[in-house]
Amino acid sequence: MTEPTPFSLQPPLFPLERWSRIAGVCGTLLLISLVGFGVVSPMHGGFREVTGLPCPLCGGTRATRAILAGDWSRAVYLNILAFPALLSAILIVSVLTIEAIRGRALANYKVLVRRVPKWTPIAALIILAIYLSQLYLAVKMPKNELVDFTNPIAAALRDVLK
Repeated sequence: MTEPTPFSLQPPLFPLERWSRIAGVCGTLLLISLVGFGVVSPMHGGFREVTGLPCPLCGGTRATRAILAGDWSRAVYLNILAFPALLSAILIVSVLTIEAIRGRALANYKVLVRRVPKWTPIAALIILAIYLSQLYLAVKMPKNELVDFTNPIAAALRDVLK
């Protein structure tokens, strides 16, 4: 017996599944709105506090606000990873909306999830490469709003890259 294709016709959604998709759309749109209107403020996590260096998400909130305001160059400057994050959120909203309206899932997610381990290492390496290039530029330029050069680790890295 062959494995079902992920995009074959799916059975109708149960009412709770349909409402969960509507809740997902509302939650994602609310989060994007909160970031866009500046209600969600940038926060520095433990990585930056310990090393003085930006984490992979540092500048992401400000970059997302810049994208929503149409200032794409500022968004790239702050954190280029905000682009795929925002595109993913838009894709999620689109898929959940279509599924809620249709009353059927667009794909067999169980089949798709089994395929995730095949491409996860590649995606992780791409994200790591983007982050390392962002980190290099943050220290080299320097991007003082993202890097704390009073921290000895960040200061040492700046000295190494000179």
